[in-house]
Amino acid sequence: MASKEFLESRGFFSLLTRKSEKKFPFHPFYTDFILDFLHHICIPHSEFPENKIFTIYYDTLDLRSYYENVNGDSLKSKLRIRWYSQKNILSDSSIDAFVEVKVKKGFSVEKVRKQVRLRRPQVEEMSLFDRLWEDVLFPVLAEIGWSRNERLFPVMLITYIRSRFLDPFAGSHIALDRNIVVEKVNKELLPSARPVRINTAVLEIKGGDISRPIAGMLRKLSMRWDSFSKYVVGMDSCRRINEVL
Repeated sequence: MASKEFLESRGFFSLLTRKSEKKFPFHPFYTDFILDFLHHICIPHSEFPENKIFTIYYDTLDLRSYYENVNGDSLKSKLRIRWYSQKNILSDSSIDAFVEVKVKKGFSVEKVRKQVRLRRPQVEEMSLFDRLWEDVLFPVLAEIGWSRNERLFPVMLITYIRSRFLDPFAGSHIALDRNIVVEKVNKELLPSARPVRINTAVLEIKGGDISRPIAGMLRKLSMRWDSFSKYVVGMDSCRRINEVL
């Protein structure tokens, strides 16, 4: 991915929106308990309380973004195309999607998010190499000044269910992600990999402090902050399969 020096030279960081973010992974066994607790003390998101998220992750041939996260680099970047499940979509309609460049420095997360229109609604059925993705991705990258010197490849499609809440005690936004599945993989990078379910769920707290009720729940379930990444966990799972087969 692009270096910090390159991004700074192009004014990239001035385009980013900044927020704090903490992630607490946990075993899916506790999902129902945590959801019930959040429904009891928090306010469900008024417009999007829950939906399924589809994300295609991009990386360089040497998997630079993956290794930035694995090696604990101070500056980590991710590039992805994301869209959401929508009800009552007609076969000839378009849907909204988002090209996102995410840069993480410690607890601080900065992100450029550009909305695009996808001309086909059933995009989850398309190949990772469908020309539509390049038509969507590269104009946005050019607009925000992303480097074209490093070729980018689609690595995998990950899906999951997200429930969203507002914590009225701290003003923070809370997301609970579960049913995380690697649906598709790039066979050129991971020839033997296959779809795999990730046996982890994650609670994300964004944009505020951790309130006392939430902190108490975290302590009760022994949930600890972790630099959890769905892309990294998905890659690790697929690479283990690739090594075994």
